[in-house]
Amino acid sequence: MTLIKQSLCILALLVISSLAAAKCGDNWREIRTRLANSKRRWARMAPSPSCYNMTIEKQCFCPAEYIGPHDLQIVKGKIQNTTMYTQDLPTVNGLFNLVKKYCVKNCPKSGAEVCKVRFDGVYGYVKELEVDISTQIIDEEIRYYVTDLNFCKK
Repeated sequence: MTLIKQSLCILALLVISSLAAAKCGDNWREIRTRLANSKRRWARMAPSPSCYNMTIEKQCFCPAEYIGPHDLQIVKGKIQNTTMYTQDLPTVNGLFNLVKKYCVKNCPKSGAEVCKVRFDGVYGYVKELEVDISTQIIDEEIRYYVTDLNFCKK
C-alpha cells in the first residue's frame, strides 16, 4: 500500500470515528427540563389538543415542495388530507418526539451536536427546532418552524 493510500485510509478512519463519537450539545439538561414542562403545558393548557391547525415549515437540504410552509389540520394525532409532501411532517407530539430523540435521549454520550428548541410560552408546543447531528457533516441539518397554531372549533 502506498503512503498516500495509507494516509487516506487513516484520515477516513479518523473522520468516521469522530462522527460516531458525536456528543449532545451542552444544553441537553436544560432542554430535557423544558421539554417535560412543555409537554405538561400542552396536555393541560390546550383546549382541544385532539384537533388543531398549524402551519409548519421544514428547512432542509431537500426539494422546495417539501419545505413549505404547509397548512395542516391534525385530528386525533393524524394529519388530515396529506400529500406526498406533508405525509412525513411531524405533529406537535411528533415534534416533542424529535426533541427527545435528538436532543435528550442517550445524552450526554450521543445525540445531536447542535440542538436549539423554542417552545410556545402559553401552550408548550415546539415553535422552532434546529438539529445538526454532526457539525462535521454537511447538509444533514434540519429545522422546523410552527406558526399559526389554533384549535378546531367545536
